[in-house]
Amino acid sequence: MRANWLCPQGVTLYLNDRTLFLSLSGENRVLAINIETQEVLGDYATGEAPDGIGYSPLVLQKTISY
Repeated sequence: MRANWLCPQGVTLYLNDRTLFLSLSGENRVLAINIETQEVLGDYATGEAPDGIGYSPLVLQKTISY
């Protein structure tokens, strides 16, 4: 990904306080990032130009395992 096109728009923390979710409007993606190690844990395609982010712990527990 080219840094000048990332366009971060929204950010939220997962319940464990170590995982950050960042929406990238210019890339149509959401990244899950470990804030302690700065490792990208997941890279998810979204619809066009995501401009915010939110989550439901009930849905995440079924789809993402750490």
